[in-house]
Amino acid sequence: MRHVRDVIRLKSAGMPTREIARRVGTAPSTVRLTIRRFEASGLTWPLPDDVTDAVLEARLFASAGAGSGTRGAIAGRRSRTGRRCIASSSAST
Repeated sequence: MRHVRDVIRLKSAGMPTREIARRVGTAPSTVRLTIRRFEASGLTWPLPDDVTDAVLEARLFASAGAGSGTRGAIAGRRSRTGRRCIASSSAST
């Protein structure tokens, strides 16, 4: 969640998406997706004090669908080299 907070903070300061991606160490498409999810969540920056990481995660990823849990969220990610990342729990089968 640290990266999510950094992305939102830097974007609200007016920083371009590519620069945010470079600073955070992620792809520009990930930054854009994070910003879209944040905007769709109805939250504003700065976040209220009562918005914990758990609350932030629930608000940003609520649209991912019920039952998609951690395993489903990790399985669809790609590494910087473009390879699919597989959660260790799903790789054991």
